[in-house]
Amino acid sequence: MRRLLAILTVLSFVAAGPVVAADAARPMGTLTTAQGTVPLVEAYAVDYLDEEGLGEGPELRILLADRRVDRELLSGPQLTALERAARKGAVRGVLLHLDPKKLNKAPVRGTLLLPPAAPQDTLTHFTVTGEGGGFGSLEVAGNRVSGAARFQSQSAPPAQPYGYEASFKTAVAKDFATARLVGKRAQDSAQAKAVLAFERALRDGDMLTVSSFATPARFAEIDALYLRAGAASFLDQVRAQLPEPQLRPAQIRELAVYGNKAYVLMVDAAGTRTVAALAHQDGTWKVD
Repeated sequence: MRRLLAILTVLSFVAAGPVVAADAARPMGTLTTAQGTVPLVEAYAVDYLDEEGLGEGPELRILLADRRVDRELLSGPQLTALERAARKGAVRGVLLHLDPKKLNKAPVRGTLLLPPAAPQDTLTHFTVTGEGGGFGSLEVAGNRVSGAARFQSQSAPPAQPYGYEASFKTAVAKDFATARLVGKRAQDSAQAKAVLAFERALRDGDMLTVSSFATPARFAEIDALYLRAGAASFLDQVRAQLPEPQLRPAQIRELAVYGNKAYVLMVDAAGTRTVAALAHQDGTWKVD
């Protein structure tokens, strides 16, 4: 049930804040796993400010990748779009999360961006606790960051070992919302209305209508759950997770807009916070 809640209601936040052109400098490095070696040839960095308090706090994100990607994949409190790309093999590499107030200090959280062995498996997340958080050197000056990162897992069988090492230098993009609405203005927004219609259709089991209010990527995830669980079990879980439709509008507290992305914050009577992410596609807002 927790997995279903994560898919249906605790939705990703992918921001579209100011974009900085990809840096021409390339890291020299590799990611090595039991499946082989991945060359790391591109570096990206985003200073996520978390002004809305929807993430786990401000952090500096550094991506070491095997190809060029859209820097906006690194924006927002949750990076579902980036993980989707990794699951498809559309990007491979390492994502590192650092506390901007404690650079060069452990712990540093990381994610291996590689397709999982099975579609339902999660990506590999790890924490570097050694001195320096796995950085032999790290410097942030102005809007640029440079350094050298190295880590080797100490996984015990049956877990597969992995490790990476790379040097990098790249520009840092600031990530923040371009517009925010609160209270009734948020409740009356087109984005909020799309979320409400999406949830009503889920509760009704109307998958055709769900598809019309969801992006193709989001609908594919929901449809896969629907097929695995079966209609009756799926509806039972959805109705257990979502509030009654008449209660939901008043729970909408805030809307944050990031260009073609938007995020609706909802808070229920128990204080549980839910963030629904939307994308502007085909001239309308759809839950992503």
